[in-house]
Amino acid sequence: IVGGTEAVPHSAPWQVAIFIDGQYFCGGSLISNEWVLTAAHCADNAIFFNILLGSHNVRLDAADEPTRVEVRSTEYTVHPEWGPVRIINDVALIRLPNPIEFTPEIQPICMAPSTEGDHVGDMLHISGWGKPSDDAAGISPVLREVDVPCISNAECAQTYGATITDGNICVDTTGGKGSCNGDSGGPLSFVNNGVHNQVGIASFGSSAGCEVGLPAGFARVSYFADWISSVTGLVI
Repeated sequence: IVGGTEAVPHSAPWQVAIFIDGQYFCGGSLISNEWVLTAAHCADNAIFFNILLGSHNVRLDAADEPTRVEVRSTEYTVHPEWGPVRIINDVALIRLPNPIEFTPEIQPICMAPSTEGDHVGDMLHISGWGKPSDDAAGISPVLREVDVPCISNAECAQTYGATITDGNICVDTTGGKGSCNGDSGGPLSFVNNGVHNQVGIASFGSSAGCEVGLPAGFARVSYFADWISSVTGLVI
């Protein structure tokens, strides 16, 4: 997250950290006691995921973060029409090996149903452990967050062209506020009376950098709600 602040620890108890094959990092969101929602480009061709739930500082030893639960998962489903070239249908689901026990620090997020509005003009919330600046050497040890305005897909397509489809939702990163490398797969949410409703999954940004002010693209959860339901059996 660039241009943001450190999150209050455990204020986003659905946020999970995903270490992929011991070498890549992504975010994700807990959507039930056995499913994690993330980006297809995080999961595609992966062998295993080490998933941290209830974490704030992912660089601490487990003993120093008693709220943390770490699970290893190998079962996942990537959207059947995931297209890595155009970055379309960038959504995947990871199944936990056993149902997780909810705690104050480990809770699921609500998901936008297929009837959700487009949120153009609304302020949306992004969280993640991604790079805190373009020149940062790596991910942030602590969870960070930022609020950004949603823009129309037409405006987003002025930058990204045919990459933008009905399956995307975009945000304005003017002023260098937005997602960055390592935030992929994490939640974009609309906060209504204190309740977070996940409307997007972090997908891509400008190759020119995270702080240049060009739009950031997310997979639109409402567009994929029926697919998510078909895989998980969850009612959204």
